[in-house]
Amino acid sequence: MSIITNTLYDCYDYIIGLYRGNCECFDPKGDYTLDYNTSLSDLYLNELHPINNLLGLENCENSDVWALMDRARTRAIINFVTDASSMLSQEYKLAYQPYSGVIGRIQHKKDRAINTTYAGVVLRCNPINSGYLTLSSIGALFNFTGNITVSIYNNLDDSNFIGSYTLNTVEDTFTNNIVEELELPLYSEYTDYLEYYFIYTVGANQPRNNDLSCNCGSFKPYYNLHKPYYTMQKPKEYGWANYVMVGGVDTDNLDFMSDTPASVGTYMNGLTLGVDFRCKVGETLCKDALDFVGDPVAGSIAHAIWYKAGCLLADMLMTTGEINRQTMINREQLGEYYTEWLEKYNEKLDYIARNIDMSKSDCFTCRDHYHIHRAGIRL
Repeated sequence: MSIITNTLYDCYDYIIGLYRGNCECFDPKGDYTLDYNTSLSDLYLNELHPINNLLGLENCENSDVWALMDRARTRAIINFVTDASSMLSQEYKLAYQPYSGVIGRIQHKKDRAINTTYAGVVLRCNPINSGYLTLSSIGALFNFTGNITVSIYNNLDDSNFIGSYTLNTVEDTFTNNIVEELELPLYSEYTDYLEYYFIYTVGANQPRNNDLSCNCGSFKPYYNLHKPYYTMQKPKEYGWANYVMVGGVDTDNLDFMSDTPASVGTYMNGLTLGVDFRCKVGETLCKDALDFVGDPVAGSIAHAIWYKAGCLLADMLMTTGEINRQTMINREQLGEYYTEWLEKYNEKLDYIARNIDMSKSDCFTCRDHYHIHRAGIRL
């Protein structure tokens, strides 16, 4: 069970423990063997002097102290990810600007004349490591009233079915269907280019001829495998085109592992996609797991969270009314330790920002630094 119910922080599960020892009566998550005394970095919050001197901790008697320690660890992880990402942003800038909007227009004049078994759209992804697409809605433009099932596939393997949505349709009228959000990565180490297919069975009914863009101005989104249009920055209104290349597909074959269907056009085949594109900058720090044996930055991350948790716990102990005076250590001394731990936390942040492997994700690019200075003129 994750110590924080958010996948962004999965990397930091049990990066530090609360207490080196056994306190079976303290059971905040339902399984004490995998909670307070588990530390992948071998760092424990109670071993930050003078926290280990808190009365009642050794005998697991003071549940208030345990609760504060647990809260301090959780907040320390969240604070660290935010602070470290901010420090990286001082030296680097986002390689891709976030985009929220819709792929596809709702303008339509007539029915398509599709004679294949299946139709839909394909999204060929710009392979951005740590880039993600979140689907939030699917619009429908068809010549009948009823419903249609749109299934989503990728091109990774034979079991490439991801899921399906049932959409409501109204004859010759746009209907926007809010769907359960689906997060799809833009990068996989198992293929050069990830592709996602949004496919439905055509049958006797036909989609309307809505398309990707007006084909006016500088942006003309022709699907070209040899020159994907996401390789150049696009106008703000077509910000999605920095992340994916989109085309309409008509096919009789659902084997998307081999090749993109030969027929890929600019029509959306009756669909629009409500999307959100983001790069998870936090994955630059940690994506899957931290290597505490071979990576000194991982050790610094653990120590940073350790010191930050100490600061947060010290602040709680000095301000909360939950701890009675008998369990409190000297407030002045605790304040001095707070200052010391905060300084060490900032030192670790600085080291991490200067030494992190930026190739772990494609979220950042180097920031240009221009300096204006005054100089004399030699005559």
